[in-house]
Formats: sequence, structure tokens, C-alpha cells
Amino acid sequence: MYEGLEFLKKQIDIMKIPDFRSRPTAQIALEQWLDTKSKLDVSIARWRLRKRTESVGERALRDAIAAARGGIHSVRSMLNPHVSVLVLTRSAVPDF
Repeated sequence: MYEGLEFLKKQIDIMKIPDFRSRPTAQIALEQWLDTKSKLDVSIARWRLRKRTESVGERALRDAIAAARGGIHSVRSMLNPHVSVLVLTRSAVPDF
């Protein structure tokens, strides 16, 4: 459904094992997630989810909005890392 989530495949597959006794415990699953998360590029991890069905125009518009949000977040973090204010909301993004 979404692109760019391949890094989750291994964890998803393990958690979908039919016999729950063969699945990792919640603690182990959390440790695996934290390990996976620590290896992610922060700039990519903050990027938006993209549907596989997006048209080129839709992708360009949504990418531009995401880039603006990322820039606003970076500037806001540099100016005051302790304040988090949502500048653009999802409702500000047109739904195609």
C-alpha cells in the first residue's frame, strides 16, 4: 500500500507467524524495533508515507509540502528545540 517501508518487512513477517509461541516476546520485538529504528536515516524516517498509486503530479505536490514541513521543523528545532508547534496540519494538504 505504501512505498519505503521495506525496512519493516522482517519484523512484520516475524509477528505474523501463525503460532504465537514462535513469535518473539513484546520485549524482544521492542528491542528489534529500537535496533531497526537506530539504523534509519533520520531525514528519510521523517519523510512522508507515499502511496504506490500516487500520480506524478500528486507525488510532486505532496513532496513539496513535505519538504516545506521538514524545513519548518528544522528551523524551529534550531531556534527552540524545546517547543513543538504544529505549523501545517494534515487538513492543509489537499486530498486527491
